[in-house]
Amino acid sequence: MIEKVLPSIVSIRVQGFEAVEENAAQQPAFGVSGNESFRELVATGSGVIVDAAGGIILTNDHVLTGHKPSR
Repeated sequence: MIEKVLPSIVSIRVQGFEAVEENAAQQPAFGVSGNESFRELVATGSGVIVDAAGGIILTNDHVLTGHKPSR
């Protein structure tokens, strides 16, 4: 079973920036005008190839949004 399934498992790395609101306690990592700044977003996770021809990979939402899942 492992030999059949293993080729469909992939590692995912997402890199980009996300907007955050500034406040007095937080210094922006990458400032812009107004009340917003941007911080670097790096997320990693795994996924499963569902449709290789269509480029469809199933993964968790937090991998793509960079937010930690709530407990």
